[in-house]
Amino acid sequence: MIKFGKILIFGIIVVVAIIGVAFYFGFDFYKGIKPALLSSSEDITKFESAKNNLGLQLPEGFSINIFAEDLGAPRVITFDPNGIPYASITKQGLIVALRDKNNDGFAEDNLKVLAGLRNPHGLAFWEDYLYVAEEDKIKRYKYDIANSKILDTTGEKIIDLPLGDRHVTRTIVFSKRDGKPVLYVSIGSTCDVCFEKDERNGTVMVMDPDGTNARIFATGLRNAVFIILSPWTGGILATEMGRDWLGDDLPPDEINILSHEGEDFGWPICYGDGVYDEKFNGLESVREGMQACVNAEPPFIQIPAHSSPLGFAFMDDGWGKEYEGDLFVAYHGSWNRSVPTGYKIVRFKQIAGNTSKTEQDFITGWLQGDGTSIGRPVDIKIGPDGAMYISDDKAGVIYRVTKD
Repeated sequence: MIKFGKILIFGIIVVVAIIGVAFYFGFDFYKGIKPALLSSSEDITKFESAKNNLGLQLPEGFSINIFAEDLGAPRVITFDPNGIPYASITKQGLIVALRDKNNDGFAEDNLKVLAGLRNPHGLAFWEDYLYVAEEDKIKRYKYDIANSKILDTTGEKIIDLPLGDRHVTRTIVFSKRDGKPVLYVSIGSTCDVCFEKDERNGTVMVMDPDGTNARIFATGLRNAVFIILSPWTGGILATEMGRDWLGDDLPPDEINILSHEGEDFGWPICYGDGVYDEKFNGLESVREGMQACVNAEPPFIQIPAHSSPLGFAFMDDGWGKEYEGDLFVAYHGSWNRSVPTGYKIVRFKQIAGNTSKTEQDFITGWLQGDGTSIGRPVDIKIGPDGAMYISDDKAGVIYRVTKD
């Protein structure tokens, strides 16, 4: 009996020691993941009457208000040809139309137009169709432009896509190649770092508007969650989130220019500007990896590690010459970092016709001093009214930013 008691005490001591060590080494990780996962004690929808600009910090002369609320976790925003905003609510499998009936900057109507979808994300209007990118396919829905209404909620599947596993979002954008319309889709990886079994994962693909002639356009993109049309070339820009578990400051996140078919941006072998990932052991030799990185396309802009850049947009002339052509990027915010970063909107200025590589904070305040966050910005779109619209998948709202 005494011997059993000693064993029990020894076992308790070992368990306590293990928990203590785990807590010691995991404390920094807990601090880092806290704002991404934990609910804040504040509700940003209650800030409007109590605090100017919802408690967020903007440059002088700008205002922000909630355009739509109680949306769950809105992601991609798009506008139909009549200027009606649509949003994908990915986790709930929904597409919603948001109508501001009296033009007061708040959407009184939140109409569910499509439901039961598999992780819908990317949205795009083209001719008389609404295109929706789900995790495993792209469908298009006949659209009555005159009445801003989907005519057939069954839709037409134009292409199957590989399942996401780790990264399930698919984003789409239309452009033109050789004078003909094409549809691009970004497809994330199934892993943090690996060689994919399906070559379509970790790429951006291109196809005709009906889904035919589909092919890989660019590879080596771990998770290019958002893609947009380049105002310079008519080509594609992509935000790219780097791999995890290389520490607080590696690898950089990126903005990439996809200028021609066949480009390889390096993942999983390398990151940043041709840096070989020594922690990735998928190659036979370091020499092989370093040679592959020499040939990898460099990023257009390198972003602080784990900022998680998502939606981005170029400002038109709606805010005057000072902001015309500037690039605004939503930093969703880190989780794989001991000291949180991101949780803000940043600005890259146009200088003499070129985009500066130096970011400036434009909207901050989602990350709170107690280590929680009151929101996480996702997509950015410039509306036909000249305002900036920002989705937030933590606060469940869409914001509207205007210049006074």
